Amino acid sequence: MQMEGAKRRLPTSPMVEIKEDGVPLIRCGPQAPAVRMSVEELLQLEQECQNVDDGQ
Repeated sequence: MQMEGAKRRLPTSPMVEIKEDGVPLIRCGPQAPAVRMSVEELLQLEQECQNVDDGQ
């Protein structure tokens, strides 16, 4: 039973940190393509991936 108002803790790894406001901070390697992508590009890529998944 979860207590009302209690914060749910999400599992983390050395690459993932849950900030105080609940937003995950995901670290990646300095050569990862996502490092050079804008938020808009990342969101577009996510949407394209979801569309492909939905089509399968």
